[in-house]
Amino acid sequence: TVGLQAPTVGVDQLAAMQQSAMMTAVLQQQAALTRRSRRLHISNLPAEITVDALRELFNTTMQAAKLTIDEEPCVNDVHMSADARFAFLEFRTVIETSNALVLDGMQLL
Repeated sequence: TVGLQAPTVGVDQLAAMQQSAMMTAVLQQQAALTRRSRRLHISNLPAEITVDALRELFNTTMQAAKLTIDEEPCVNDVHMSADARFAFLEFRTVIETSNALVLDGMQLL
């Protein structure tokens, strides 16, 4: 006869997995609710700037000016227009998005 064994997942492991899944769902829901508040329109970009250069520029400038909540990159995503004249930057937090407003008028050389 062939014997089948049930998985050896304990109650504690199952509870931890459920809690982790619930926390992930909550974080995803919070991110969806704050997405519009975490986006910033950047205009008058030089034609030669790339998505990666723009991301790096804001990450390093924000960190150097102590406008981020920690040392991790603060820009989650960059959506650039087809003609590369403007972009939307999506930040990790609403606070970092608000902090980025102090860079209004920054000159790119």
